[in-house]
Amino acid sequence: LLKEGSATVEDMQKATNLNRVELAKKLNHLKSDGYIIKKLYASEGFYFSLDNNLNDNKIKEIILDDYLRFLVISDCHFGSIFDRLELIEYLYNYSIINGINNIFNTGDLVQGVYTEKENVKSKFTSIEDQISYVIKNYPYDKRIYNYILLGNHDYNSIKHNYFDISMQLESKRIDFSILGYEYAFIKTNNDYICLHHPFIYDQ
Repeated sequence: LLKEGSATVEDMQKATNLNRVELAKKLNHLKSDGYIIKKLYASEGFYFSLDNNLNDNKIKEIILDDYLRFLVISDCHFGSIFDRLELIEYLYNYSIINGINNIFNTGDLVQGVYTEKENVKSKFTSIEDQISYVIKNYPYDKRIYNYILLGNHDYNSIKHNYFDISMQLESKRIDFSILGYEYAFIKTNNDYICLHHPFIYDQ
């Protein structure tokens, strides 16, 4: 399907008899085997195809719609004692009612791992548990796609545990597109949207 052109999630699920999580894992397996898979988004859904163009690696996503309706959220800090999943559920319901198909999350998706003193703010003692919490509890709707830039709290799992959360998130949630750390560009027609999460390097 990927070689033939653009394939929707539904096309691939029907052809392979895989659920969303299994399909996300299969696509990431292809990426780890060296295939360059391009993801395109339009209001009716998102598509995957093989890509042979080496573009700027900071341009992570291409949106096909003539105009774009989106919400921007930031600093969810899931896994923290202060996280508010009910607010994300409210935003999902608002988006569905108002025809908004894109959510831009501009960093610090998870609380991250810190020193013992800082970890009193965490519900979980490991980054793996925080990731499992996000994958299980973050809302899902096939009409909504999440572009997630990672921030300094997300980066701390690399700094302290040598563990990159990006592959874990994208391999288990087909509705997540992880844009990388600190900044990234999204291309829509002839315009670019820059997402930025300033890093605090002394943490």
